[in-house]
Amino acid sequence: MKKVFLAVLCLFVAAVFAATPVMSDGDGANDTAAPEAIVVFDPDTMDFAVYATDNMDPDPDIYCVKSRSGPPKKGKKKGKPGKFFRKKCTLTDASGNTLEVYMQQSVWKKKYGIKTGVTITGIRYNGSSIKIPELHRLSVRAKKDLGFLRERLWWNMPNFNFPHPMEILRATTFYSSRLDKTKVTEWSPFNSYRQAGMALIRLKTDNGEVTYDIV
Repeated sequence: MKKVFLAVLCLFVAAVFAATPVMSDGDGANDTAAPEAIVVFDPDTMDFAVYATDNMDPDPDIYCVKSRSGPPKKGKKKGKPGKFFRKKCTLTDASGNTLEVYMQQSVWKKKYGIKTGVTITGIRYNGSSIKIPELHRLSVRAKKDLGFLRERLWWNMPNFNFPHPMEILRATTFYSSRLDKTKVTEWSPFNSYRQAGMALIRLKTDNGEVTYDIV
């Protein structure tokens, strides 16, 4: 009787496993690529938003936790104290692959609106920590009615860590609602142009690396 029960149980488990869909990349291989993250300033909420994309799953899950923190050692500014936050976002696709993105955010209220910035400080790709040797800090100055929106993307200068990492300006945007145009400048290599409408700088992950684009 015990052997019959075990046999039925094995058949049941096998049937459930066979019925469970496994994501494939199209040539029969299982999907092992974690989702990728996009971090961009949202003018509607006046805050940074995080979105998830995936090579197979059209709608990966995303779960973010935000908590208050003290100011970083180099984050103190003159005038009214700002607010500082830590944020962790976990992205999961249908195959169970995960990407965890750790960020620090600062917010200062100004007469014209707000000044805010976000820095990606850590990445875990499918459970493995990815070392980020460079600082990827995106700062934004925005007027409440979006009369203007200015963005600056800072990168650490490679191989310069003494006495402190030297930041270099990688890209800037300046949007004017009066003209409904954005002036975009990329500094390495230098490229400057004007674009109709509002253009935003997006930080993006790519297999554990951090890149950016302007859309």
